[in-house]
Amino acid sequence: MNTTNQKLSQAQQEIVRYMGGKPVLVAAGAGSGKTRTVIEKIIYLIQKGYSPHRILAITFTNKAANEMKTRLGARVSVPLFKFKWVRTFHSACLLILKDHLDFLKYSYIQVFDESKKDALLKEIVCDVFKLDKKYIGFVSGLISEAKNSGNPKQTFSRKIVPVGETRAYEIYNTYNAALRKRNAVDFDDLLMLTRDLLAQDEKVREQYRQLFQFIFVDEWQDSNTVQADIIRLLEMNGNVMLVGDDWQSIYGFRGSNIKNFIEFDKLFADGIVFKLEQNYRSASEIVNLSNKLIQNNRFRTDKVCFSDIPGGLISFKIYGDERSEAAEVVNQIRKLFSDKTRLSEIAVLYRASFLSLNFEKSLRSAGIPYQIVGGKGFFERKEILDLLAYLTLFVYPKDDEAFLRVLSVPRRGIGPKTIEKIRQSDREETLMTAARNAVAEKKVKGAVFKELSNLFQILDSVDAVKDAGTVLTEIIKKIRYEEYLNDYCKGDKDELLQRTGNVYELVNTAKGQGLSSFLEDIALFTDKEAEDNEDKISLMTVHKSKGTEFKAVFMVGCEDGLFPHYRMMDEGLEEERRLFYVGMTRAKIYLHISCAGFRFYEPKRPSRFLHDIVSKEKAKTA
Repeated sequence: MNTTNQKLSQAQQEIVRYMGGKPVLVAAGAGSGKTRTVIEKIIYLIQKGYSPHRILAITFTNKAANEMKTRLGARVSVPLFKFKWVRTFHSACLLILKDHLDFLKYSYIQVFDESKKDALLKEIVCDVFKLDKKYIGFVSGLISEAKNSGNPKQTFSRKIVPVGETRAYEIYNTYNAALRKRNAVDFDDLLMLTRDLLAQDEKVREQYRQLFQFIFVDEWQDSNTVQADIIRLLEMNGNVMLVGDDWQSIYGFRGSNIKNFIEFDKLFADGIVFKLEQNYRSASEIVNLSNKLIQNNRFRTDKVCFSDIPGGLISFKIYGDERSEAAEVVNQIRKLFSDKTRLSEIAVLYRASFLSLNFEKSLRSAGIPYQIVGGKGFFERKEILDLLAYLTLFVYPKDDEAFLRVLSVPRRGIGPKTIEKIRQSDREETLMTAARNAVAEKKVKGAVFKELSNLFQILDSVDAVKDAGTVLTEIIKKIRYEEYLNDYCKGDKDELLQRTGNVYELVNTAKGQGLSSFLEDIALFTDKEAEDNEDKISLMTVHKSKGTEFKAVFMVGCEDGLFPHYRMMDEGLEEERRLFYVGMTRAKIYLHISCAGFRFYEPKRPSRFLHDIVSKEKAKTA
């Protein structure tokens, strides 16, 4: 055994050395070193004579796969290309399908990305079935859900579909036929078709069973039904190790099935479960409090997570409103920074991205550099730019860039060629003035004339003297922006919630301000100089924080309706609690949880999750 293995804990060493010929589930707590354990297990197998190119190690991101290859290559002095099967599920499935094109009856295979998929669906939904384009996003999401379920017909039969169950299933079949005609598959097909190939062709199934001497899957709690089918079909003589933490299963909205983890014994009746319960990241106070939270979930594995790290600091606070919450959190960040804590060791976590705005403002006012992780700054987000373009035209009618954006949101069918003709028709005028003149002089006709006329009617009907919040509310209603956003998000409910929340926060921020001053404030806010300083606070959603760790974590906006989200109060409540758990366990030493008594000028109640972990005495003090 190599010397590094000797540094592993006893629980980790038992997993690494286990060669009992039974499928293994590793139920690993947060910060328990599960990835390191997987890497050591692979090294152990290679030392035992296993071939690197015959080990299938599945990760859920390309970044994780590349990091694993790099760490393995450095440890065993094997060229990275030898680890051919260290890759994501979709990537591994594509390799398999490319070697069996005869099963697909394809001469080659092309993977359609989301843009190609949407273009094809638009053709089918609008041109073939003569339906409104607003159904494209819904149908796209339904097709993805159906394929990831492993039983598409059943999915369609149990869903309430606005275009009708029968017609929706016809669209599904027509879409798949169009893919086959083009020698194409979409992202979800990669999994389902591989599952079908392995299930239907015994020779191919046996080929890959013989090829893979050992199979690992990381983040097993995030697997879906089809992925579980694939692993079950590939397993031979117990050569499977599934690793993850069901307490951190937070992607149910993407189709993950936590039952794959909880009901491991149904997947592999003779399987064995190992547990990694020691947390090497967080102080014991934080681990104990996180345990207390997750115990309220009924659907979970039993673990007793613990830490030997002392000195954790935990605080709770109810602030007056969202602005005072942001200001006070930034004050605490200042104190931490003055106590020699690096900014890069501090994170502000929130359930919904629109909550970042007040913290961005407070951090900028304090001169503290920050970064939005996995997203854009509030005023850089698409929906914010869309609506600000309308406001801009009331104050700065010569802003051609703003008018170009308004022409395209919502879609009006006015393309670049038409816009250039309008521009050429009156070169001495701004684009909006040229367009108004083109309508007045009837230089444009048909649909373009109608769309431009409607747009100018909307703009002229808005009373721009009113405060910016009122003007925004009018614009959103008159251009039916929420309907446009629903279509834009293509059935992704989580994205729609985030973008809609951003819109509400923009309206809330604009209330009581004049248009000019509001736009000037935004211009000053966004006109920041490039910063080379990499020591920055991290702002991110809790979903984005998974896999990260920080010395100090501020969980903000912890109010009922926000966290847990109001749409997840019933069936999704346990997943919301797991998400809260993920946020708490990002913290190493310092954890501050806060909420606002008022948000959007309305009274709010502290998150019910705080009642799970805070005693009545502490709640009164907070």
